[in-house]
Amino acid sequence: MRKKQGSEYDWRNWRQKTIESLENRDYGDPNDAPTGMIKRCLELRLVPLDEFTIDDLRLMIGQAFVLPYLVPLALEHLRGDIFVEGLYPGDLLESVLKIDQKFWTDVQSL
Repeated sequence: MRKKQGSEYDWRNWRQKTIESLENRDYGDPNDAPTGMIKRCLELRLVPLDEFTIDDLRLMIGQAFVLPYLVPLALEHLRGDIFVEGLYPGDLLESVLKIDQKFWTDVQSL
């Protein structure tokens, strides 16, 4: 959770938090999801970010979920191995390269 300190937010330990806690939003029960992919995405919203696998990152980035949190994690993996894989070599890179240009324009610090 974010702790407001003055006019700033405290982002310490954000990697140990879930997407739902970071966004302070309940996305519903994964068991009510209409498809397997949506169910998996909803399940991942309950997993701490530092427990995401390469494939989890690939899936969530491919669906454009919470990119400001997930792209920095993906870039760390890609710096270590540009062809790091979840399903096949380079699939995380492919997902990152397909991110809409507006994201990169809005978040120039990455």
